[in-house]
Amino acid sequence: MTGALTLAWAEGTYLGTTTALSRHEHVAVAGLGERGRATMVVDDRTMRWERQGPDVFRVAGSRLLGVGMEGSLVETLLGRAKRVWVEWTTDHTDHTDHTDHTVTRFQPRARADSAALVSAVQRLMEFGPATDDSPTTPDGPL
Repeated sequence: MTGALTLAWAEGTYLGTTTALSRHEHVAVAGLGERGRATMVVDDRTMRWERQGPDVFRVAGSRLLGVGMEGSLVETLLGRAKRVWVEWTTDHTDHTDHTDHTVTRFQPRARADSAALVSAVQRLMEFGPATDDSPTTPDGPL
């Protein structure tokens, strides 16, 4: 995206996208079910995963619902959780209807990148995107 201000980025592994209601219901549309190396980038408009193989996958800032870190029970208790999760909505319906919510997980290579990514997504959610209100995938809006 031209003119976008990058808030954070990190290399790592795209782990996949599931429905918010069940971590076992993987979303396979537009290559979202394919785990692999990727770079997660958060700018002042969108958040995106630049994956090797499949095209870039973007989520507009207005679609973001939540963000955080997770890990095993031990990692979480020791404050070493590394995986980043982002919850977002696939359409413009009421955000309280969780049937259209999805969660994407990403594991940065460096643990310090997790906190930077979470902070950047929180800033994007707080201030809102500069433009665009629809997530885009290689095939267009979901």
